Amino acid sequence: MVQSYCCGAINVLGWITLSVGTSIVFPQFVNALIIANNPEFEPKAWQTFLMYQAFNLVILLYNIFGLKKSLWIHNVGCEYLLVVSTRIYPLKQISCHHYRFILRDPHHVCSTGSSSTNQQICMGKLD
Repeated sequence: MVQSYCCGAINVLGWITLSVGTSIVFPQFVNALIIANNPEFEPKAWQTFLMYQAFNLVILLYNIFGLKKSLWIHNVGCEYLLVVSTRIYPLKQISCHHYRFILRDPHHVCSTGSSSTNQQICMGKLD
């Protein structure tokens, strides 16, 4: 019985941590955009807190009122991912096969002089 309450408490703390961690991204992003356009601006803690609470309020209102009307978006997104993943995965295998031939070529070097082939693939620097 005690384990059940402990599991529930850990679950609640996990959801709180998850919601806080994802909600703080929005005010930090807005502050970064403001600072990028106005380097003299110094965001105050209360401004960041108000943006954080406004974002939480918008998400709360969406979950209460909008989610019931927009469940079809999740179905469309799931179907889209299924279709796209079945179409792209075979192409990815072909392109990886192509990369193997390029990477075995001793004369192929990145234009920056890097010899890391993984970095070249991730950065899309291969021709």
